[in-house]
Amino acid sequence: MKMMIETGRISAIAGSTITVQQDAFSSFKNSEACFGCMNQECKEKQGYISVSNPLKLPLEIGSQVETEISPKMILGQAFFALIPPLAGFIAGFLLAGLIFPSIGDPGKAFGGVILMFAGAFGFYFYRKRHPVKVLPRVVRILPQ
Repeated sequence: MKMMIETGRISAIAGSTITVQQDAFSSFKNSEACFGCMNQECKEKQGYISVSNPLKLPLEIGSQVETEISPKMILGQAFFALIPPLAGFIAGFLLAGLIFPSIGDPGKAFGGVILMFAGAFGFYFYRKRHPVKVLPRVVRILPQ
């Protein structure tokens, strides 16, 4: 699986967190992988992202760097974004059949849709209160 790799210029260093200004043509801004992300920092700072430096590279403000987001992180986000609505639909479908035994499949599906949206919104607000703490990481310094 391919990594999501982007380039940018370091604009600030605060301890172990580095702020990178994305390149003008960066696909981070319009990536499908970012669509359901709850990272408010990306949305608010528009073009600036926080990254980590686990490789302990000698970074300086103004350095051009390459950053990556692991496929494991992207798959984890996608998994947890899809499971609550799907589980909500299944639970709503089954619950509607248990509560109203004479209801037909359209009524059960309606119950499923109601709980599907409840699961999606519940997950959204949960992630808003408890954001993911994993940051993209700097993988190399690019030549100037």
